[in-house]
Amino acid sequence: MKVVKRHEIAKIIAALDYEITSVISHAHTELSNLFDSNEESNEATVTSYERHNGMAWYKIVTGIATKYKGYVDSAKKQLDNSALNPDGISGEEVTMYSSNVFTYKKKQNVDTTTVAAKDLVTELSRLGVEKSLLDSALVSAKKIRKGNTYYKVEAKYDDDACSD
Repeated sequence: MKVVKRHEIAKIIAALDYEITSVISHAHTELSNLFDSNEESNEATVTSYERHNGMAWYKIVTGIATKYKGYVDSAKKQLDNSALNPDGISGEEVTMYSSNVFTYKKKQNVDTTTVAAKDLVTELSRLGVEKSLLDSALVSAKKIRKGNTYYKVEAKYDDDACSD
């Protein structure tokens, strides 16, 4: 069985990375070149251009991230479907299988426990802790958790100008 050398794999991955980076750079350049401004000062135009480029970059990378996240999830399923025991072992790294090129190892973090506040209150009530004490403790323990922030960049289309 032929064993592939590490540098052969690194060379293939580096070439792939170069090609992807080149395509992304080209796309960013094309989107940057679409910028047009009617700002009155150079400073305002530069600010608008930087904002435009930020939106262009975001549009490119989020599209790529979404696509490749799907590829990663699919690859993980494929790895798990071909493993004898796809679950792994808590806190250990296990070699699932290998070929002459790759070794597939899976590491599962150590299992942890959680306690839901509602379940804790129920159990403390069963043990005889007064409801007023529990309510007071819950009010004191509450912390504000900032909501998630979502970014959205969309292309603006001028329907009258789209005759292509």
